[in-house]
Amino acid sequence: MNEHVLVEAMKKAAELDLPISLHEEDPEFIIRPGVNQGKVAEQLEYGGASATAEDVMVARDCILALHTGASVCIQHISSGNSSGKLFRNSPKKLGADVHAEATPHHFYSYRRCGT
Repeated sequence: MNEHVLVEAMKKAAELDLPISLHEEDPEFIIRPGVNQGKVAEQLEYGGASATAEDVMVARDCILALHTGASVCIQHISSGNSSGKLFRNSPKKLGADVHAEATPHHFYSYRRCGT
């Protein structure tokens, strides 16, 4: 969560030509971890993690990757905003070395819960 630590780590990783993998969740936007916020979490009165929790971190870290030259892998991306609008359209077009991965259950939770 500490931007200064992350920037130093990204600079060092770029210097060593090593990638950095990031799990993108801002705890300030998570009521309860482990599931996405959405219809099912709402019905269960569980809370969950909002798409905002991922989106703000992906935005921040893609810009930091651009400025530091680090190669960054976003782990198990699940937000439609992060994967579509934000991730593909901005940082990569500007030249950031960023990529992401997702697992089948992340696709399922995105489609079913609407996050």
